[in-house]
Amino acid sequence: WQQFQAEKEPGAQTVEMVRNDNMGGTLKTAALKGDWALEESRLIEMYSRLEYGGALESTSKRDEEAEMTFLGQRLRLTRTGKGFLRIYSKLTPADVSNEIRGWLDGSAEVKPRWDVGPPSGPGPEPSRIG
Repeated sequence: WQQFQAEKEPGAQTVEMVRNDNMGGTLKTAALKGDWALEESRLIEMYSRLEYGGALESTSKRDEEAEMTFLGQRLRLTRTGKGFLRIYSKLTPADVSNEIRGWLDGSAEVKPRWDVGPPSGPGPEPSRIG
């Protein structure tokens, strides 16, 4: 999840859920916090703080720039300088809080968003290793 705001600190925040299978599959949040700027269609993220599970992990600087494209009012595509494509869907802060709470307390289904079921339609079957 990402949040950009001008009214209060941190101005930029990116939060990811991290699952540690070595610790019984526990989930924790990892959050980058810092500032942001816009230059035409370019988003510049300037992070100065990394938190893991709510505790400070690092204060190393991390900057990233990305070209943005909006698809309507709810979808944002970003292409990073490293070639990654990221897709974001607009949610309310309450929806994000509820989703994070559900993941952490175990009431949400822990399933990657891209895992939507078996392949259908024309095309190759997934390869199997082994």
